[in-house]
Amino acid sequence: MTGGCDHPFDCNRYQTGCGKCPQIGRFAVGPVDHTATEWREKQTHLSSLPLNIIAPSQHLATRVRESALGQNWKVHVIPNGVDPVGFSGKRKLDQNFRRTLKLSPDRIIALFICRDFKETTKGFPLLQKVLSSQAWPDLQVVLIGGNSTWARSRLPSTLKVVDQGYVRDRTQLAAFCEASDLFLYASAGENFPCVILEAMASECCVVTSPVDGVLEQIEDGISGLIAKDHSPEALAATLTHACSLPLKDRHNLGINARKRVENEFSEATMIKTHLELYAEIVQENDSA
Repeated sequence: MTGGCDHPFDCNRYQTGCGKCPQIGRFAVGPVDHTATEWREKQTHLSSLPLNIIAPSQHLATRVRESALGQNWKVHVIPNGVDPVGFSGKRKLDQNFRRTLKLSPDRIIALFICRDFKETTKGFPLLQKVLSSQAWPDLQVVLIGGNSTWARSRLPSTLKVVDQGYVRDRTQLAAFCEASDLFLYASAGENFPCVILEAMASECCVVTSPVDGVLEQIEDGISGLIAKDHSPEALAATLTHACSLPLKDRHNLGINARKRVENEFSEATMIKTHLELYAEIVQENDSA
């Protein structure tokens, strides 16, 4: 519904026709600006079709409805889902379990997962400012993702950091989620990230910037903590608050998060809702 991006940020060109894209060079669009051509191609071949569009978030559904390309489309919101069986919080407070992962049993473990730490929209520049803004004596930060060693070199040497690199094994990734108290998120733009759902299913207290579909996943103060804005000061204040909570209160946020995944964002619910929609569309077409 744009000339290439799924996160327009402050650009509204997708509503009338793309071009002169401010995101050239970023992952979503690439190094060459073909956005005007791509938008016109979509207008020619797709805009008049009676398409059923499934969006994983109200945020993305709104962008589709705002686009000139999507005026004839039916937009449905079906949230992404994860299998909560694959993620657990049962060993959340087990000190021996933490030791097996070379984590400090007496510190608050804060996990930050990023596909590529050098991809600026994924939030590391904001997190770097937060973790460099003050001392965090009670915190141990775990970095998982591409270029994690590069990211570690840009954090204060006094900060206790575990550089885990890119973890491909899902069981190992689930283990780090299970062992972590906090899950840090600072992305500039997201639809309905599964990594948040995985952290919630692992009973992590998610500490996040107020971003797009994440606001639909986390209930502030109930199933996680959301900063009041995107500034490093706001996210640092939210992280400070999370660290100052009694262990029981912080853990209760994680327990509530898992219940929310089980009740609303499970893989089974996602599949069931998709199948119901497909059946409805088939019935409509048969009737026509």
